[in-house]
Amino acid sequence: MTTAQNRRLPPFARELAEILHWPNSWPKFAGTSPSGRRLTLNIAAGADAWECARALRAARWLAIVAPPGEPPSRLDWRSLAGHDPVLIHATGEFDGEALHALVFAVFRDGVSRIITIRQDRVGDRYIAQRRAA
Repeated sequence: MTTAQNRRLPPFARELAEILHWPNSWPKFAGTSPSGRRLTLNIAAGADAWECARALRAARWLAIVAPPGEPPSRLDWRSLAGHDPVLIHATGEFDGEALHALVFAVFRDGVSRIITIRQDRVGDRYIAQRRAA
């Protein structure tokens, strides 16, 4: 089992963390709430993840990449915590097992709500169930 200290960040996560550190910069991004207090964060996943991320970022959306073929459990998704819900764009070939692995990895790292969006524009909502200590 990998620990948070030895998991690497997904592509664009460092840039995202820098943006999240400066809330005054948020209004220039798409998906910012009218109050300026919330951002919509996106994960591009699946076979076409890189193309999806480029398109989202070109439209000023904040997006990071779940690299195709890399187990999501090996990545550090903590930069997304506190910005619920996170949108996962499932692109190209992306089976249900891979999607669930990504959802669980993102939940593990502190996100409580996720919405998935497939190419057919159908999606699912996931809500983390935290266990009492």
